[in-house]
Amino acid sequence: MFNVAFAALSLVCVILVLYNRSKQTIPATSGEFKRFQLIYLVPFFLMTASDWLQGPFVYVLYESYNYGIEDIGLLFTAGFGSSMIFGTFVGSLCDRFGRKNCCLVYVVLYTISCITKHFSNFSVLMLGRLLGGISTSILFSAFESWMISEHFSRGFDSEWLSYTFYLQSFGNSIVAILSGIAGGLVKSAFGTVTAPFDAAVILLIIGGVAIALLWKENYGDSTGEFGANFVNAYNAIKNDANVLCLGVAQSFFESAMYIFVFMWTPTIAPLFEEELNHGLIFACFMVAAMIGSSVYNLTSTFYAKEAILSYMFLVSALSFVGPIAINNREIIVSSFLLFEGSVGVFWPSISTLKGIYIPEDVRGTVMNYFRLPTNFFVVIILNQVKKLSTPIVYTLCAAFMAVGFLASYYVKSRAEERNHISRYSPVVVPEVEVEDRPSQETHNA
Repeated sequence: MFNVAFAALSLVCVILVLYNRSKQTIPATSGEFKRFQLIYLVPFFLMTASDWLQGPFVYVLYESYNYGIEDIGLLFTAGFGSSMIFGTFVGSLCDRFGRKNCCLVYVVLYTISCITKHFSNFSVLMLGRLLGGISTSILFSAFESWMISEHFSRGFDSEWLSYTFYLQSFGNSIVAILSGIAGGLVKSAFGTVTAPFDAAVILLIIGGVAIALLWKENYGDSTGEFGANFVNAYNAIKNDANVLCLGVAQSFFESAMYIFVFMWTPTIAPLFEEELNHGLIFACFMVAAMIGSSVYNLTSTFYAKEAILSYMFLVSALSFVGPIAINNREIIVSSFLLFEGSVGVFWPSISTLKGIYIPEDVRGTVMNYFRLPTNFFVVIILNQVKKLSTPIVYTLCAAFMAVGFLASYYVKSRAEERNHISRYSPVVVPEVEVEDRPSQETHNA
């Protein structure tokens, strides 16, 4: 079943990519911009590859050290809790002391986290999870903040930002598939479950060197008191309903997504008599996400990005009907593939809109504020998941999507009112002049 699904999904993905090229949905950009994309995306993909390499082996590693499900659950919960508690501070530090510096800190912290996997001591493993949680906060805020700031400071067209996020989302799915394959090969070649973590360290070092040599530093608000960043970020959310609603939309979508990551295996496994090839299923999910990213790239030339995000939440909510109400493996698997397609649409659309609406001076802090509810919801639900039936868990996910739809629909409606356009026209967001954004020269002055 999954062999056929992978082949069919791959064919659809190739057709969409070719169609996108034939319809010239890829914007006409400059050579300088393409070099900028390369400078950003290559290190970013190396960082995400180091993360994907580890994913399939974390649980297995803990089991090999003879830890039970409760201890392993505590370690996983610690990672989310660490991201929730320290993430906001990380965002403010990035804005104040530089996004490039923060990305290099990510390399150091995640490298240490990988090294801790060589020790069976629970306290050392817990330290690794705590550092991993902090690193995750940096990965999902500092890198994006650096790119957006650099994009505008170099005077690139604001419409090109969306294309970079499309490449980031599409490419990350490819990286995930290749990393999954590479992780299995490395584990088999060296005969130890720690080998993928060592391979991740190599990628981190290579990516860190590239960042150190190729990236310029940029900052948020680095002039006032450290605590002022938190207040300014809070005010940015409180005083702009668009920013608040984007934060709500992201928090609830990511919460459902992380719950899905924990739930899909125990949901699918009982539906099949034969042993599942989890690597193949994961590859199917990633190709579905690539299809979603391609659909985003195609539709973003015809529809407002605010509208795409709003409609995506409706599709995501629909994707949970299968596991909630229908006990049929084909329908449930199809529903999961539909959700992964929605993930592929979500990332470039939400990232582009955050780049437009979030103020530059507190970008990193605001982005990490958005992750606070996500980590809170995930920790609470995962701690209670044994007490909840599978349909109830997926009903919660559907409810999260409903909240996200309402929030994103508000942003869409405000954009249409502001621009006096129909829902079928791309939203033209007011251009932000380059000189209004903090630059490296301003900081050094």
